[in-house]
Amino acid sequence: MASHQNYKSQSIRASVRDATSASVVESPRIWFQRHILISRLPLEVCERIIDCVPSLKVADNSAHENNKLRRNTLVACALTCRAWLFRSRHHLHFSISIYDKVEFDHFVALLNQTPEIASFVVHLTTGTRAQKDKLQEWSHLVPFSLASPLSKLQTVLFNNCDWRNLHPSFLMMTAQFTSVTRLTLQELKLGSSRELVQLIFSFSSLLELTVRGVECVKNRSCTLRGRSKRCLPLRYLVFRRGLMGYPLLPMLEETSSNHLLTSMDIELTPEEVELQAVGKFLEGCVSLRFMFFCFKLSVNDIDKGLFKHLTLAKSTQLQRLKFELNLSVSNMALLVHMLSTVSVPTVTEIFMRLWDGWNPNPDDKIKTLNSFDWSLLDTVLSSPKFRALRGLCIEVGYLRGYALRSMLECSLPKLHKRGVLVEELDFERWVSSSDFKF
Repeated sequence: MASHQNYKSQSIRASVRDATSASVVESPRIWFQRHILISRLPLEVCERIIDCVPSLKVADNSAHENNKLRRNTLVACALTCRAWLFRSRHHLHFSISIYDKVEFDHFVALLNQTPEIASFVVHLTTGTRAQKDKLQEWSHLVPFSLASPLSKLQTVLFNNCDWRNLHPSFLMMTAQFTSVTRLTLQELKLGSSRELVQLIFSFSSLLELTVRGVECVKNRSCTLRGRSKRCLPLRYLVFRRGLMGYPLLPMLEETSSNHLLTSMDIELTPEEVELQAVGKFLEGCVSLRFMFFCFKLSVNDIDKGLFKHLTLAKSTQLQRLKFELNLSVSNMALLVHMLSTVSVPTVTEIFMRLWDGWNPNPDDKIKTLNSFDWSLLDTVLSSPKFRALRGLCIEVGYLRGYALRSMLECSLPKLHKRGVLVEELDFERWVSSSDFKF
């Protein structure tokens, strides 16, 4: 009995001693380190997870809600610990969008308070969202406040800006964007075409230029002098809606800024001066590989005598062609003419999208298609200069399936026999390629 009580008292003392020892009684921090941090993920894995946040989205959410979700998630990551701060900042400030004066003032104040943030900014989008915002135009202040601090900026997009009364110093400040390689001008209003030319040529390192819906009050020829007359190393060029090819294209051609172009997307109108400008510009595009033509012509818009201005003979590296045009005799004739001027058998894929207004009636479309002389197109594309052609895809508005396929097989017998008629082409591969964009 005594021995049993002695053993019990020894067990109790041992339990108390173990419970009060240093190995058991630990601070919460030490316990967390022993049980949690020992098995934590490497920093590289955490950074890869943070890299996935910019693509985070909820299917039922709007674009604005998804943007807010991504931003809040990145802010939470930045506040988690110092190790996550750098990567989170990188994604938080990688692409900046400023659409009103309040956002602009806030961002400028943030740069003054935390200058190191400027090194993370690579893409900048600025402009106004609505017409009423133009009453308080502020976007002309962007170069004055941001050109100097944003030394690693690569992409600039100016959207919906009214610059009809620009101060001459504006163009001097845009010249300080020396690191910018991609410029997009969208829905702008300028006082003259000279200002447009000067604005574009002020970006000395420009590789990609996109111009959509630019309106110039005075559209006339101009010349550049001195340091502003430089050769831009352009690789990618887009001209769409509202922009007159004259006089910008002649200026690009005069400075040999078209010699290195590999991809071009351009909209053609029936104006003779524009067709001449585009034709002369194409003569210098000796490195062109991908070309997208959008024809804004109708049946009686253009005289066939003007076709001579448009030729692809000098573009000896062409690989892919895309055409978008309304169904009309003049458009089809111009299309056949341009294809007939190809001089080297390097073209591998051709895509054509034909529109006939918004008429969804397939019988009307078949009737319109049968009125064309498809034998000319069949003969041109079956010639030796197109022996490398692997795929020809033709889309006609709402017309799909068997009706379109059977019509094309009957209208293009030589191409059908070669087996180059396809129902679709892999455009995602075109877009994702480093050499081709549209």
